Amino acid sequence: MNLDTTLNYLREHGDFIQRARLEAWLEGTPASLQVVEAALGGQQADGGYRAGWSGGRSSLEATCGRLALAEALGLSARQARVASALDFLRQRQGLEGGFEEHPGLRGVAPPRVRPGSLAARLYLTAHCGFWLAVYGLDEARAALQFLRDHLDAARRLPSLEAAHGLACGLALRLGDAGFAEVLADHLRARLEHLPAHDLAPMLVAVRLGGVFGGHPLWLEGRARLAALQNPDGSWAGPGGPDAAVTLEALRALAPAGRGARWHPPGHAPYAP
Repeated sequence: MNLDTTLNYLREHGDFIQRARLEAWLEGTPASLQVVEAALGGQQADGGYRAGWSGGRSSLEATCGRLALAEALGLSARQARVASALDFLRQRQGLEGGFEEHPGLRGVAPPRVRPGSLAARLYLTAHCGFWLAVYGLDEARAALQFLRDHLDAARRLPSLEAAHGLACGLALRLGDAGFAEVLADHLRARLEHLPAHDLAPMLVAVRLGGVFGGHPLWLEGRARLAALQNPDGSWAGPGGPDAAVTLEALRALAPAGRGARWHPPGHAPYAP
């Protein structure tokens, strides 16, 4: 990875929230009130956030996206908007530990999150459970058990590749190395097929779960992602060079210890 060209690309093409994320990563600079308001504004009364497709209802997936943004800016669960978003997730968790978008969204939700679909439920459970775990909430354990209970005969989750990456990060975060290893084996087999906009978030999830060290998924995934870097320092999203994808790639590829967010306090790295 050419780090200098990546930093130059982000400073030139990133919006002000993305540049604030970069400074939070580089220097540990706290996000300003203006940045926090821009990043976490629009919160609904229930603590959730609307998606572009969800009309007036809060969406679990959209709320997870805001929690990801809050984490990248270095915001803790003590921040009021973060706490409210986490409460929204907790209130929407099912009795068996799973998560599903509101039934009223069935007619408008895209297939990946459509209520009534097991694949969507597993993806949302991995997504919500992961962020509950990152922020240290006990409800993450029920989400992990729900995912374990749905591992199929082929030792995979019948869901999106993103569900496997998030579930792997969740398992690592909660110390379930055995389940993490099963998911890692599946992801390794898929690495060459993953574009940068899928691969970078997956590597960030396992890094936030606990650094893999010399695990083949970590080494091979990073090598694959580094090879996808564009000459201008960027990585591509579905529509071409993309600052958001580039930020995620930077977080996945940067040397351990560069920035304050890599090793959560009191969390031991995963060592298979």
